Amino acid sequence: MPPELAKRYNIYTVPMHVIMDGVDYLDGSIPVQKIVEHYLRDEKDTLHHFHQPGGIPGTLF
Repeated sequence: MPPELAKRYNIYTVPMHVIMDGVDYLDGSIPVQKIVEHYLRDEKDTLHHFHQPGGIPGTLF
């Protein structure tokens, strides 16, 4: 979602984590193409996971 649209409608987004080669990236901090290329090369080594609610202080509640 474009940041301008999220701001306009007061929507908060929480990035997923993308783990590649043992390195943890926040979604949006690396180009999507890099994730796709890594997945196509070695899909077993590409993980995505969400934050646990307690890991996002002040964001949700």
